Amino acid sequence: MNRVIYFALLVSLILACATHFLPAQQTLADADWFEREIGDGIIWRYYLFDNLYGKKQSVSYIKINLANPNVSVKFPYLANSRQLTSSMIPSQFPNAIAGINGTYFNTSAGGHVTYLRINGTEIPPGGALFSPWGYEGAIALDTSDNTSIIPKPSGGWSKNTTHPDIMACGPLLIINGTIPYDNFNTIGSHCTGRHPRSAVGVSSDNYLILLTVDGRTELADGMTCEEVARVMDELGCFNALNLDGGGSTTLWGKGEPYNGVLNFPSDNSTYDHQGERACSNAIAVQSIAPKPKTWDARLISKSYKTSMECGEKQTVVFTYQNIGTAGWSDSETSFVLARPESRTSPFYDGATWLSISQPARMMPQTAAPGETAVFAFTLQAPDVPVTAIFDEHFMLKQSGIGRIGPADSEAWMRIVVQSELIGGQTFIVESRVGGKNYGWYSDSGMADSAAHCTAPDCTGNIGSRYSSTYRSVAGLKNSTAAPSFPEHGYYKVYVAWSDGSLRKNAITYHVNHAKGKNTYIIDQTSAANTWVQLGTEAYYFHKGPGGSVVMTNENIDVSGSMYMGAVKFEYQIPVEPQKNYTVNYLGAYESKPVIDGVVGAGEWDKAEAAASGFVQHDNPTIPAAEDGSFKMLYDDEYLYILFQVNNSYLPGYAAPPENYGYADLNGDKINFFISPFGTSTEPFYRILFCPNISDSKCYVWSQASLIKTLDPAVGIDWRADRESGFTYNNGLLTIEYRIPFARFNYSGINVARCPHDNEVWGIQPAISNQISAGVWEYVNWEPDNTPSYVMGVPFGGLTFREKTSGVSRWEIY
Repeated sequence: MNRVIYFALLVSLILACATHFLPAQQTLADADWFEREIGDGIIWRYYLFDNLYGKKQSVSYIKINLANPNVSVKFPYLANSRQLTSSMIPSQFPNAIAGINGTYFNTSAGGHVTYLRINGTEIPPGGALFSPWGYEGAIALDTSDNTSIIPKPSGGWSKNTTHPDIMACGPLLIINGTIPYDNFNTIGSHCTGRHPRSAVGVSSDNYLILLTVDGRTELADGMTCEEVARVMDELGCFNALNLDGGGSTTLWGKGEPYNGVLNFPSDNSTYDHQGERACSNAIAVQSIAPKPKTWDARLISKSYKTSMECGEKQTVVFTYQNIGTAGWSDSETSFVLARPESRTSPFYDGATWLSISQPARMMPQTAAPGETAVFAFTLQAPDVPVTAIFDEHFMLKQSGIGRIGPADSEAWMRIVVQSELIGGQTFIVESRVGGKNYGWYSDSGMADSAAHCTAPDCTGNIGSRYSSTYRSVAGLKNSTAAPSFPEHGYYKVYVAWSDGSLRKNAITYHVNHAKGKNTYIIDQTSAANTWVQLGTEAYYFHKGPGGSVVMTNENIDVSGSMYMGAVKFEYQIPVEPQKNYTVNYLGAYESKPVIDGVVGAGEWDKAEAAASGFVQHDNPTIPAAEDGSFKMLYDDEYLYILFQVNNSYLPGYAAPPENYGYADLNGDKINFFISPFGTSTEPFYRILFCPNISDSKCYVWSQASLIKTLDPAVGIDWRADRESGFTYNNGLLTIEYRIPFARFNYSGINVARCPHDNEVWGIQPAISNQISAGVWEYVNWEPDNTPSYVMGVPFGGLTFREKTSGVSRWEIY
């Protein structure tokens, strides 16, 4: 196959993953429903649909046998406040087994805004009544506690005298077996838009259905009223009622994880069980505990990274509890792929997986009822040409039984695989699925917006993310672009946002870079869909993760919105150094310099000519009064340094203590600042020589730092090798030194190896030289007009050369 065509097909495949094209249309009958009896006469079911009504849908429902004598229905409520449904139900009815959120309520002060009657007493609303369609139906209990869905009487709810308990809401979804389609269209966007939904219905054979449909997340789109009505109809409801939805949608089951929250509430815009909203009433169902199943399991925890680089490996851990009555064994109980099992995972690691579909065995080898079992295994990210999003599913399987425990979508991971970036290039991080480098984006409390960000080079048709600026009401919101930088260097940072509605001023952006944090307050009311630079400078970022740009609403508290479209990191091409020195390689059988301060015959002949030409560090046009020079060589183990200077004045000084520091060294100081990451990077090693003619010792002091600094207290936990020698004869100071490459091992600057052929490090030799009593000059090799010789960019170049005159390091043997 033509290689260009093959690459195009691969890109198309990855884009299909990234944008999550939907598979074939599904029906409720297609679902491999997870099912658990959570109370006597109470069954919970759940399934995550890839394509139901043309969208991703997450459907959970509880089916209650109203004919069961242990079952009773109650209406917990709060007249003037709000509480999480998962807390309200068990606090008011300790014998409750299941429940769902209730009616519309006053979102500020609490209290229903429909109609509520408890034990024959009308409960006053907590504010102005909702639109009439919002209380046109009700779930009601008669004097015998029979449960039904009823319409509002023509004269209002007060005319109903047969039901002491009435909880009104709306609209009605099914009326005596008929779906009122026209009414949904009349109501408008509340019904015709896709949202998270809650509904309650009663079947003709006397079953109560409590239904939730999740939405507003990347795995669940939500439904219209018509679609919810169709689901309730397929579940057998003869009458059904829409309840409060959106962020209120919550289904609850006693004893289940996450405080019993069974569905995936949307108030945190994340497909998990943590986004529950406080409400003012609910529907509760009382019963007794069910008989345990023989084979059953509960997923207790899962641990994994949500973002990976191409080829990266990570260890994933899933922990289950055996809640059945039979014991498990590693030979019969297995953890396998799901949706479907018969496939190859894109994260398959052939070196560690037991088979194509089974990544790991259970640990320990057996798990009795009540005990836990752990499955730990390795995922290896595939190579992708563009950022791709993968949803990976596993399930627990018992030999001879099939799937046990949670749904086949519960042991689920969404992993973004970030394509490899080429160093030295500008790149963009976008906020929506399908955007450039989306894997490096995250947020808290943000939601999808249909407003596109069309700044230059953005994808332009994927929408953006937004959140409220009303911080005292909505809480603190933030979004983060946190890339893995392809190489060390300086980047200018730009942000762009879409032209969504209600944009506000005073949006806070933090740039977290290697040298600290810069904060900017940006007006989003203008300049939409253009790149806005944060500050005027370029920021230094280390290679890999660690830097980020964060947008927050921390400095604004007014009704409105803020939008995150994209962040651009514009790579700044380094300035070439004025000076370069080539370090030649010494083969295994070539003589090495003796570190004694004496330049022996021939021992430095393999080195390039000495580098000299030191200049004043704050005025590089002025040459050093006493010029220094240096040579370097290297082999597989060591870097060798020879330094010389005609020094007419070199007084001695008091010998420093055994554990001396920078301040204890009072003589001339010869510094070598070395950066293994290149000439225009921040991290450095500093090796300082301070010869003392009083005791004939050359003291070596050292430090390491991830950023350039003048503070001698930074990085002194790194110690260079102190093997040095010096002589001072007739005004010529000579220092010889060697350091093992293995010593370049400071955290964050760890190279700890012999450099490759033509590898370039940064080098800045610098001298504090007393040229006469009390008269000092401060000079460095690479010209630098900053206040200190360490702060300038770039350092000089240090090129390691394995070959000399066309002969390789191996050929010279």
